[in-house]
Amino acid sequence: MAFKCQRWTLANVLPVAFVIWIIGTIWFLYGWLHLWVLLQLHVESALRDEARFQRGFIQACVSQSLTLLLLICFIRAIFTDPGSVPETPEWRNREYSLKAKYSSEDTKDRDGDKLEHHEVKQSGERRFCKWCDRYKPDRCHHCRVCRSCILRMDHHCPWIYNCVGFY
Repeated sequence: MAFKCQRWTLANVLPVAFVIWIIGTIWFLYGWLHLWVLLQLHVESALRDEARFQRGFIQACVSQSLTLLLLICFIRAIFTDPGSVPETPEWRNREYSLKAKYSSEDTKDRDGDKLEHHEVKQSGERRFCKWCDRYKPDRCHHCRVCRSCILRMDHHCPWIYNCVGFY
């Protein structure tokens, strides 16, 4: 799991809270200024315009469904692990790899040398993260906010307080 630090502080919560506040404000104003008028809930049922009420009911169902989907996707984006370096021996630090290499014959090739790498240093060595103390797979970058190496990291998004990565 990529979440290796205290995730929620006041500074980190503010952008997420702002997005939730914007969604809630738009939802409330749409319901109050548009749907309330179409549904004619303030008028007795005998005096309501039936065509207008049906149009309002359909719009309410569609808008509430879309709002629910938006909130589900937003929450999943916040709490989904973006993908991190596996906890297998071939990605562990250099000292562990050397110990594993010389400890027994069956672990001889477990240090990752047989893994195919497209991204290497100029010297031809595997890329290594000095903060995580691990080797890095291709397209893996260290996020200083999440304090972890993220697979296929695109960027760290403050609006969802998560990295946009593998998943």
